[in-house]
Amino acid sequence: MNSTEILKDWEAQTGFILEFTYYDSIIIENVNNYSARTTDGKVKRKGSFSSLSEGKSLDGPIISEAIEKYIFEGMSVEDTIKNCDDVQKLCFSSKISRDFAAEYKNEKIQNINRYAITYPNKGGYLERVSKDNRRAKITTEKVVLINDLNKQLDKTLINTNFYINKASERLSRLLQKTLSKELYAINYEKVSELYRQGLYPVPKDYKSNIKGFKQNVVLKYEYDFENHPTVAVCTGKKANLIAIDIDKPKLLPAELVELFKNSNSLKSFSVNNKTGEKSDKYKLFFKYSGKLKQDSYINKWGFELLYNKPANIFGAYDYSRVYEYEGELIPMPEEIEKILLTLQSINSPKKTIKTEEEVYLGGSALIKPVNFTEFIEGFLAEKGAAYWKREPNSEYLKEKINENVPAVYETECFFKEEHTTVGTSSIQIFITHNNKIRLNCWHASCRTSLKELEKQLNEEFKGFYLGQNRSKYLNIEKRPEELTLEEVLKCYE
Repeated sequence: MNSTEILKDWEAQTGFILEFTYYDSIIIENVNNYSARTTDGKVKRKGSFSSLSEGKSLDGPIISEAIEKYIFEGMSVEDTIKNCDDVQKLCFSSKISRDFAAEYKNEKIQNINRYAITYPNKGGYLERVSKDNRRAKITTEKVVLINDLNKQLDKTLINTNFYINKASERLSRLLQKTLSKELYAINYEKVSELYRQGLYPVPKDYKSNIKGFKQNVVLKYEYDFENHPTVAVCTGKKANLIAIDIDKPKLLPAELVELFKNSNSLKSFSVNNKTGEKSDKYKLFFKYSGKLKQDSYINKWGFELLYNKPANIFGAYDYSRVYEYEGELIPMPEEIEKILLTLQSINSPKKTIKTEEEVYLGGSALIKPVNFTEFIEGFLAEKGAAYWKREPNSEYLKEKINENVPAVYETECFFKEEHTTVGTSSIQIFITHNNKIRLNCWHASCRTSLKELEKQLNEEFKGFYLGQNRSKYLNIEKRPEELTLEEVLKCYE
């Protein structure tokens, strides 16, 4: 019996008459947040997809609308958000307890507020202040208040990229399983091809490693590629592979631009599913087991060396783009290796005057509060994490913390799902005497994941710090993207 026959049989046995509603599309994040369209065009919404007329608190309704229009009508997220003229759809709302005072740009305001996200150099943060004057940011992005909907809003203040990115992130999560199924046949064929080139493919969920994956513990072939949308390859000496991730092509030294452009080795890049447009960002892969080390030079030279972690090569980049690759894997040309080794040798030049990297790595750099504060608060904002900022209040912290930056950030542990015991789930973030970012959690079960994140943060902070302070040491007027390798080396002679 099919489902229709079963239902008719049930009606015959019970005497009840069933009513049916037929849907042609449904978007479901969970049982409390969904949007479903019937075959006659009516839409039933719940939770984050609810309409403004339902009197719910505001959470950037245009984001859910953009998701709906993309799936139901095929309209791009960018078009929906950039063409929005209803200010209320751009709004978020916040209501804080009477036990706290609300402040915006250090001025006391009402406790119930509407706001929209603006650019980092505009607006201000919405904060709550306790009776003992402890502050916490309510918003992790800078905002403009919109408590009067009748007041004309300057649309140039609206950071449309924020809304586009949020909609894209949610769409990518929503479509992850669908993309995994759709791409599986193609991915499986490509995985076999990568094996033939002597590579070690691993599945990923976009940019995130799958749970339990540990780079270079063991190189194996038994991975489940069916339930993950993205394929990466292991790099490192064991894998005899290095990847050069060119994230900011305009910052590449001139000598590398031509060498990379003319390289026939394996190359991956992302492509828009609908338009076929290629991204200007790309990765180059080479056989390699030499002296180069994994490091990030994104803020200095526009690229990162991946030599001990998976590098994405095929499958889904996000909901709207896919990775493609071309070429055959070849050994790294000596000319490219020589230039990269030269760049890395800048970390320890043969001279008595220390470079900024020597100072930084030696632990004697004068890390200014603004360096660390801007970096960490930017990281927490990307995570969408609420946090407290305070001074060290224990002997342990006072002993460990960098006296130039006496700030401790507390936020919820990013790996709390790995905690095996009850208790506080907060972590402490601070910078030590030797200029290393430290993440402390009282749970031992998340230590491995936290250490991996700590390592990643320190690599990024090193590039961030050096990028901010480079003009102080190089003493030249040109911007980083205008420098050639020859000019840089002269600065260190």
